[in-house]
Amino acid sequence: MTGPTATSTFAPAASLEKRIEDVWDSLSSAERRAAACMRARGSLLSLDTGAALAQEAGVSQMTVSRLLKKMGFQGVAALKRALREDEALDAIDLKDRNERLLDGSIGDFLKREAEAVLALAELVASDRWSEAVEVIHGADDVVVAGFQMLRGHVEDFARRLSTYRDNVRYAATHDGCLSELIPPTGRARRRVLILVDIVPYGREAETVAALARKSGFEVLILTDELNQWAKAHTDLVLTARISTDLTIESTGPLATLLSLLAQAVAEHDPVATAARLDHWAQIAGEMRYYSRKTPRRRRPLWKASYSGPKG
Repeated sequence: MTGPTATSTFAPAASLEKRIEDVWDSLSSAERRAAACMRARGSLLSLDTGAALAQEAGVSQMTVSRLLKKMGFQGVAALKRALREDEALDAIDLKDRNERLLDGSIGDFLKREAEAVLALAELVASDRWSEAVEVIHGADDVVVAGFQMLRGHVEDFARRLSTYRDNVRYAATHDGCLSELIPPTGRARRRVLILVDIVPYGREAETVAALARKSGFEVLILTDELNQWAKAHTDLVLTARISTDLTIESTGPLATLLSLLAQAVAEHDPVATAARLDHWAQIAGEMRYYSRKTPRRRRPLWKASYSGPKG
């Protein structure tokens, strides 16, 4: 595919994605980084300046200017005008697509999924939620366990949590014979087990909760609205609605709950979280885990500042 030249013209409503695709083969590596960043920013580009876009992509402002010309724009202002036109047409098209989609069975499922996710707002506003976040934040050690089809979600949650705070371990109940529950030697440590399970419940889930309590753990259970056994082991039970009439119970609302809980812990001490994220980025950079073509994300605006890692 051959991309158009800098003098090519485009219909005003051509999507950003289509414009980038049409010129991709003609772009330099730096221009491709800028284009990838534009893709990632999407409609948020309407808030950016040329300098901000260049900084985000790690390229020069001249590179951004050349890219815009190849895409048929005479500067950032022209890009923003086209984005506004695209968004207006997309809104009309999206409304039509949604009306057609919501008439079918998948539309019914989407509505119920959305309702289940939005219902989490009441939970997040509760005292029980605040107590759960405090328990996780204040613990010396956090052990996370999940079962069956939830294991992937729970492992991801444990990794996110270990990025935000120290001493987080994922307990694979069949791999290590739950050595994570062995009482520590030396000074007493505050330990919490975060156990995640939904119907049909793992046979070992309730046993693990009981063993953790016996070993001195505080227990936090994330589960579904059908659970009848969790409250026998702890008052800290957070539930998500999973009965949305899918053939197999939905894991979507619970996955959202896990993401929200990790975020709440991150925001509990924003300065410490920012420090860990900076060190994590340094480690990832040294290991060269990620492609240089990956657009850099802007860090959320924390409520407190951090001066950067020492040394």
